[in-house]
Amino acid sequence: MLRTGFQMLTREAEALRLLLGGMSPVTAVEDMDLEDADGRVLAAPAIAPRDVPHYDRCAMDGYAVHAADTAGASPAGPVPLYADRVAGNGRAVPVHTGSALPSGADAVLPVEDVEGEGPTIGALRRLRPGEHVGRRGEDIRQGDVAAPAGHVLRPADLGLLRALGIERLRVTRAPRVRILTTGEELVAAGCDPAPGQMVDSNGILLAAAARRWGGIAGIRALHVDRLDAVCAALRDEADAGDLVVTSGGTSVGVRDQVVEALREVGAVTFHGVAIQPARPVAAGRVGSTPVLCLPGFPAATFIASFVFLRPALARLGGAPPPRDCVARGRLSRKLVSTLGLRTYVRVRFEEGRVEPIRTSGAGILSSVVRAHGFVVIPEDSEGLSEGSEVDVVLFD
Repeated sequence: MLRTGFQMLTREAEALRLLLGGMSPVTAVEDMDLEDADGRVLAAPAIAPRDVPHYDRCAMDGYAVHAADTAGASPAGPVPLYADRVAGNGRAVPVHTGSALPSGADAVLPVEDVEGEGPTIGALRRLRPGEHVGRRGEDIRQGDVAAPAGHVLRPADLGLLRALGIERLRVTRAPRVRILTTGEELVAAGCDPAPGQMVDSNGILLAAAARRWGGIAGIRALHVDRLDAVCAALRDEADAGDLVVTSGGTSVGVRDQVVEALREVGAVTFHGVAIQPARPVAAGRVGSTPVLCLPGFPAATFIASFVFLRPALARLGGAPPPRDCVARGRLSRKLVSTLGLRTYVRVRFEEGRVEPIRTSGAGILSSVVRAHGFVVIPEDSEGLSEGSEVDVVLFD
């Protein structure tokens, strides 16, 4: 831990361990139409009720044949075949991709390997049995697990499940995230802020992030800094959600009431994390409901949500830990960081070139909008040199 204006700064890895260790997956389930299930977590395995494909099918446009009838075929010596409705004994059946394999056939001769048209054609090459044939059940067999419990459904999964005739699924109820934005300097959307005020933008930012990462989000704006009001709001939101996420009021100033309120109505697990930006992150619980407290500066809020809220929602939703999408490139200039702080540098990534945007400026939300992702400078480093090969964690 690192000493600062906070009593202690907890390292990111330890903070994540404490945060996720205090969470249990949501156990409530619901039945859902396949159409609406993208991104949801299966609560029960989806079992294939039939084979896919459910018949032997032709994998090419051409002629279904008995492979032995093409023996010796070559461009220099085509083997004649007679177009018919049944394959075998020198006969070939015209077929298209996806059609059922006709009786007597065990291979498909593609049109590009055929000479001539009409009742008699010439095979230009020899076929092997099974060539260009999709066998029944080669995709999935009846009784197979098409998707296991705990699997996060993706578009390809939905396509397979529809092919199997599965139209209703049992899924884990999405975690309910209650977002509480705080600060008397905030004004509601649609208002013109006076000097010293700012529009409450973190609510919509966090709600959108929560929904993208698998949650159901509700927002409550508390534009006061009174301890009693924050305490009451924390109790109410903890009763209503599976996770409470607060924004603002987490630093060590006289108007920062959120962590003190959490300590009064529940418990604080940690306060202050050794990351830049977003040091004023805290976590705890009210009753059985976990609480994640994020800083109020918007860029710091976003970075902290990516680092903490995203894995928290995976944990609550019963999904595997999220995997970062990473690209590799070279730094266009030197980066300097503070020893002991894990630093998230907002960067642009184009054709292998990594262009830093900002290492500081927790309130500059446009720096996140302009960025493609971030580069992480570890706690034990004071920076990265120009030309260094680095990993870029992409936002999308």
